Amino acid sequence: MWRYSGFWLLSFPRKAPKLALIRKLRGNYSGLVDTDPTDRNGGRHSPNNGRAFDLPSMTYLPSGKIDEGPLATDRPHTAKIFGYYRLPWHGQETSVGLSQAFYQGTPISSCLPVVGTSSACQWAEGRGNFAKLHRDAIGNIVKDGVVTNARSDPYLETDVSVRHEIRVSKDNREPPAPPVV
Repeated sequence: MWRYSGFWLLSFPRKAPKLALIRKLRGNYSGLVDTDPTDRNGGRHSPNNGRAFDLPSMTYLPSGKIDEGPLATDRPHTAKIFGYYRLPWHGQETSVGLSQAFYQGTPISSCLPVVGTSSACQWAEGRGNFAKLHRDAIGNIVKDGVVTNARSDPYLETDVSVRHEIRVSKDNREPPAPPVV
């Protein structure tokens, strides 16, 4: 089961369109192509091949509560902006653009092996909560604390684009053809 709720903010001024999204993706089922890191390889990448309900213990937390929380691809705050400037010269035109994207980090969770295997696991403190663990001198797992709502680093991307149009006739402008390799 999963629940998605979101709110879009769009702005289309002439030279700098903007997009912002505030959303929430929660539940205990990450979809047909499993993004949960429950089997050492960072999820399963073939449709209908997930571990979500293989073992009854995988749908519950060690505390006995139902497994529910932010899913592995949840990024509640995202924003994009694009702007450009047109430079006409000698009957031609060059556009210079800048785009910026910001995505909040994805949830980080601690998953512990169950049933004597390392391929099935339970979320130690629930989805999106990172348990700080270590082994003591005799090999027991000891919890040092929990980071609630733990997330990876945010994703930031900045791109610059340059486009030059060449006039091929009096009324038409065509961008140059891409090079053939």
